[in-house]
Amino acid sequence: MALKQPILLFLTLVLTFLNLALPIINFTAGAKAEVAGMDWFELAKDGDFRQAVGYVVSKCTIDMDQPPAVSPKILCGR
Repeated sequence: MALKQPILLFLTLVLTFLNLALPIINFTAGAKAEVAGMDWFELAKDGDFRQAVGYVVSKCTIDMDQPPAVSPKILCGR
């Protein structure tokens, strides 16, 4: 019983460190979006692009009739 407490304390400290450090380090590659010479920030502010994305999203549905282990299908244009 006495050995479990130091191990749990160590694991708690390691997991806390990882939760704090990994978002700061950020190992992921940044997304590179460019349409008509605009980067993602400009696209997010562009009214025509936002309207087009909203239209596409409004025409899509998610087929939830899949088993839990399978990702649901996204159906667009129906």
